[in-house]
Formats: sequence, structure tokens, C-alpha cells
Amino acid sequence: MSSNGNSLNVDNLLFSDLQKRTLSARSKSLNSSGPFYRRSVSLFNPPADSNPLIITANPFIAYPLPGVGPSTIITFTVPLGLFALITKLAIINYGGNPPDGSGNVVWRVLKNGGGIRGLSNLTSQVGTYAQPNDVVITLIENDVIAVTVEVPAGQPAMPGGSTTAARFHGFTLPLVEATNNQTTGPSVSQ
Repeated sequence: MSSNGNSLNVDNLLFSDLQKRTLSARSKSLNSSGPFYRRSVSLFNPPADSNPLIITANPFIAYPLPGVGPSTIITFTVPLGLFALITKLAIINYGGNPPDGSGNVVWRVLKNGGGIRGLSNLTSQVGTYAQPNDVVITLIENDVIAVTVEVPAGQPAMPGGSTTAARFHGFTLPLVEATNNQTTGPSVSQ
């Protein structure tokens, strides 16, 4: 991008003409769009007017049979007009020896059907139900977040009575508030 904040000048770059046009169009699009979320929205300290979000699996589900494909443990769709931030995540095994690191079980955290980087091919539990791990997953209206579990073909079936569960913690607030770039209170000057 140029120093005055305008679109990227790609004329002198070593790209094909098609790549230059694509990069230039993307740069213009990004420069003309508004901010995704307000920088003053804390990722770990929810705003006072936010609504808490705790989604838990109920009931815990039995593991699928090997090779059957994934089963959904938990899912959440962000309601219209809201911004959601998931700040904690737990994915657990309940009953028997945990399959951690064995490759016998694969958990996936999906956003709109696609894997979330670093969370799309888990072979061990994440946190505990009482103490979920910290994460930062931003979602806007109509986004769907889900956790699935799968026992790959060729792996032994999980012992009878073993179940798995997941849990999200976070908050929601109005999308317009989360993306508004204007300050809401009086400014303080020194």
C-alpha cells in the first residue's frame, strides 16, 4: 500500500498482469471496506453490555463406529445482528483410557464447515470441562461453529460407555457495536 493509504501500486512488482490486476482489486476492496471489529472490543474482558455465551454438549455423545464418518458433538449458529467471540474451548473424552495421541480419535473444530487453523485435526483432548483452554474465534451473524468427532477407518472401536463432549465459553454483542469505529463516550484530552 502506498504511504498515503491509497491502493497498492503493483505496476513495478514481478507478477503477471493477471496477478497484478487481482492484487490491485483486492487492495482497493480492502481500503474501501470498514473495519471488521472495533479495536477497543477486548478479546478477553467482555464489554459490560455483552451477553455471556456458554454452549455445552447435552447429552455427551457416544463415539461413532470406525469409518462411519464424523459425528457432531456441539454446534452454535450466531443469531442475526450479533457478533460472537469464543474465548474458551474444551473437548473431552469421558470414560476409559483417553485416546490422546493414538490416532484412534480425531476431533475437529469447524467454522462454516471448514476447519479452523490449528483446531481442525486434533488427536488429543483440549483443556478440561472444568478448565477450558483459551482460544480466540471470532464469528458474525449466521456463522456456524461446530465440533465433530470421528474414529478413522482401520482404528479399533472406542470401548462401550465411552463418550465425548465439547464446551464453548465467550460472549455476544450487537454486530453494529462490535464493528462501529466511532467512539461512544466523550473524548478525554490532556
